Amino acid sequence: SSSCYLASMFRCTMMDEEQLCHRLHKRLRIGSPTARSQHNSYGGRGYTQSNYLLQQLHVEQLARKNLTGRQHTAAPMELAMGQQMAWTASGAVVHSDFGAMTHFALSDVVQCPHGPNGRCLQCSGRLVQNVPLQVYSDWCTAFSSPASSSTAPPPRPLGSGSIRELTFPALASLTACLAPEPGDRLLHLCSGVARVAAAWALLVPRGIACGVELCPALHSSAAAAVLRLEQEVQQRIFLHCGGLLDMQAEWHQASVILLSADGLSDACFAQVSPALMRVSPGARVVSLGRPLGLGPGAGDRSLQLVRQAVYRTVSSGNLPVFIYRKPGGD
Repeated sequence: SSSCYLASMFRCTMMDEEQLCHRLHKRLRIGSPTARSQHNSYGGRGYTQSNYLLQQLHVEQLARKNLTGRQHTAAPMELAMGQQMAWTASGAVVHSDFGAMTHFALSDVVQCPHGPNGRCLQCSGRLVQNVPLQVYSDWCTAFSSPASSSTAPPPRPLGSGSIRELTFPALASLTACLAPEPGDRLLHLCSGVARVAAAWALLVPRGIACGVELCPALHSSAAAAVLRLEQEVQQRIFLHCGGLLDMQAEWHQASVILLSADGLSDACFAQVSPALMRVSPGARVVSLGRPLGLGPGAGDRSLQLVRQAVYRTVSSGNLPVFIYRKPGGD
C-alpha cells in the first residue's frame, strides 16, 4: 500500500539523548554514483584512499555503537534501522545499513534555547526525519554546504524581503509531515536558488518539483545548482523565471504549493494569497514566514489551517510555517 511504501522512506528517529558530534558523518558519500564520478574527476589516488579510510572508520564506529551502548535504550524501530530498505528518489529500492543513514538531531529541525534533554512547546513532539546518506550528500554537493547556497545569494528586487532558507533536516521533516505520495508534484513560488525543489526531487520517489522565481540572478544560481545533481533528478526539476501568477492556470496540477511569503512585498503577497484559495481540492498549501489572509466569509471551500510550527533556518533562529489543506479530493 502507499502508506507502507512511504513508511520505508519517512522513518522517524528521535535522537533526544545524542548530539551530532561529527558533522562529517553527514557528508560521507557511501555508494553514491555522484561520489564515484567525483573520485574519477579528481584523478588523485590519495583522495580515494583517504575517503575510503574515513568511510571505514565511520561504519566501524556506528557498528560499535549499535552493538553496545544503544541496545538497552533504542526503540524497536530504531534497532530495525540496522538492516532496512530505503527508497531512492527514482523509486528503486536499495538495501541500506545503519551506517548509510543520516543522524539528524532535534536541534537540526528547530532551534530552542534549552539544552538537548529539555523540551518546550515548540519542539515537543516534533519529527526528526532521517534519510539515506547518499540523498543528503547529493543535496550538499549541489549547494556546496548545508548552510549555504551554491553561490552567494544575489539581492532580491527592490521592495522584496530576503528569503530565510530552511536547513535540510528541517526540509526533510517538513516533507515528511506533508506525507507525499510517490510522484506528487511540488510548486514553489518565490523559489530562490531551488534548495526546496532539489530536496523534494531527492526525497520523494518520482517526485516532480517546479520553482518560480522573480529574480533573474537567483534563477541563474538555481539552474547552476540543479546541474550538479544526477541526471535522473535533474529531469524532474523545472525552473521558471517570471511573475508568480504567470502560471496560475497550471496550479491545479500541483499536489503541494509552497510559498516563501517572507520574500514577497506586501503588494505581491496581497495578489498571490487570494489566488491560492482556488487550488484543487485535496491540495496542500504551505506558507513560509507568515499566514495567508483567508478573509471573512470564505466558507467551507476555503483553505483550512491544519498545522502551524516553526522550523530552523540556515542562518539562525526559526521560521514560522503554516500548512493549509483544500477540503475535498478524498
